[in-house]
Amino acid sequence: MHAVVTLQERGEGTRMTVVSHFPDADTLERLSKMGMEEGMRLAIGQIDGILSGR
Repeated sequence: MHAVVTLQERGEGTRMTVVSHFPDADTLERLSKMGMEEGMRLAIGQIDGILSGR
């Protein structure tokens, strides 16, 4: 698996887009069952605080 992260200026802020690529459907399903989606959501939700030094 690999991911591409894109940051785009948007007015007063920045839009971050993450696109994950998986070698096959089985890998995607296995990682999904392990909680990858929730983990990514939690990690991305912390980025504003990390970047602002909070």
